[in-house]
Amino acid sequence: MSKTTNYQLTVWDYGDEDFSPQKVREDWKLNFTKVDAALKAEELARPKIVTGVFAGEAAYNDTNAIQAIRLGFRPKVVVIEGQEGGGEYGGLILDGHPVFVGTEDSWIGRVSDKGFEVKNVNHHYFNYNAKTYYYLAIG
Repeated sequence: MSKTTNYQLTVWDYGDEDFSPQKVREDWKLNFTKVDAALKAEELARPKIVTGVFAGEAAYNDTNAIQAIRLGFRPKVVVIEGQEGGGEYGGLILDGHPVFVGTEDSWIGRVSDKGFEVKNVNHHYFNYNAKTYYYLAIG
């Protein structure tokens, strides 16, 4: 019996003295457990990158309507670009650093556990109805 270099998986040869069906089954189960754990670790290490679009839902003067954009993961960075009036309007949201337009209660974009949230405050809009917003999220 020998072990593979990277994951220490058991490799059996027919001439090995402890070669029994039960021992081989046990080692196969252990091997698959190691492979499964290695694949999961690789998946978790890969950055998640999502692009998308959403329509604003709140009226012009509605500063209480919060729209949640669900991504299925907590992003580290969200870039939003939208159109308000005749010019472009966008912003950068960082995990732990919402986009504020005044006081701490006056956020217009923030990260949430499964995506991000947007709203309107004082003529700054991330959720203005009839407007389209584009985003790039990286987790």
